[in-house]
Amino acid sequence: MTKSELEQENKELKEELEELQSQYNYLDEAYGELENTNAELVNNLGAYYISDVDYFILRLKIENLYTPEFEKFMEEYMQYYNDLNLG
Repeated sequence: MTKSELEQENKELKEELEELQSQYNYLDEAYGELENTNAELVNNLGAYYISDVDYFILRLKIENLYTPEFEKFMEEYMQYYNDLNLG
């Protein structure tokens, strides 16, 4: 290889390296944003759990999701769960 060919190849490799570094920086920033979003979701997860069964049932009724079958299931499940925990 001639000197000019080596210089050209060196230039091309430097350009490729700069492009890869730019892509890495972009991906690193995107990953950081995803980590932050994930941390926010995990921290807020507690705000979405069901703590009041009566309110849960009311919301289901409002949204027309509380069917007779579901009502039966809830009653049986709660009885099972209560019996299980009361020993």
